[in-house]
Amino acid sequence: MNRERDSDRNQEAKAVWKLSAYVFGVVLISVLLLAINAGMVFGLASVLEARYQTVPLIEQISQYSIYVFPIILLYFEWYAWDVLSSTRRRRQA
Repeated sequence: MNRERDSDRNQEAKAVWKLSAYVFGVVLISVLLLAINAGMVFGLASVLEARYQTVPLIEQISQYSIYVFPIILLYFEWYAWDVLSSTRRRRQA
């Protein structure tokens, strides 16, 4: 009976480690994608801000876009990944 308990505990420990590794991987990829998205949006916002200096509130719009658009892009990237991976799984089945 002790062997069964030890086996169950080992399986639970392995499952926890696998889940932790998965969550860590997702967080790491998300941070990397956010950094890339922020860089792209910052570059675009600085170019637009320099080009349209006469537009009222351009600085506020630029700051808003630097904070919001990378998060929106991250959502769409994960959504696209989900759609593509589920389509691939359906084709394989």
